[in-house]
Amino acid sequence: MRNFKGFILLFLLLQTVILNAQNPIIKGIQNKFYSINNLSADFSQSSSMKNQGGSVSIKGHLLYQKDDKYRIEFKNQQLISNGSTFWNYNKRSNKVVINDLKNEKSAFSFKKIVQDYPAKSKVESLGQETVNGTKCNLIRLSPMKNAYENFKSIRIWSDNDNLIRKVELIDNSGLTNVFNLSNIKINTNIPGYMFSFEPPKGSEIVDLR
Repeated sequence: MRNFKGFILLFLLLQTVILNAQNPIIKGIQNKFYSINNLSADFSQSSSMKNQGGSVSIKGHLLYQKDDKYRIEFKNQQLISNGSTFWNYNKRSNKVVINDLKNEKSAFSFKKIVQDYPAKSKVESLGQETVNGTKCNLIRLSPMKNAYENFKSIRIWSDNDNLIRKVELIDNSGLTNVFNLSNIKINTNIPGYMFSFEPPKGSEIVDLR
């Protein structure tokens, strides 16, 4: 699913930001990330391909908690991790695919990225812009020449509290994904059951573990 892959790629690239602490804006984002135990946010994503007209848009809701726990909800799909098991539930087909998180190629792992993903990006500060009425700092990341990465460039808008509000990502195929985050809440009381999943009665279950 292109939208899901784009959203996961967003998280991978945000971790590149965390690892590159040479820029003071990135340092602020890094400090903010490590202060967060959990986060909830609404998001919208629009995708367009270079030299092709039109774009595709999708909206969803995100819950995240440290140790690779997350819940991503689209209109007809839920993607859930409890830190070790990954569920991908399609509401329309009433089908759930279950896998070990470590074996799920489309999933993201904060711990893995923080430990293993190198900081191989050139970082540029591009001043300030307003995003949905909020003044934000704008930076751009570009892979260094000797680095093999799956994106050409990424622009990130972060507010004065170092929360990321918008991301524009261009991958090597020419696909542009623009993500907008809103209604961001951090360190709230998110129930633990939100990071587990019980397949609905009568659903088709594909267990890859």
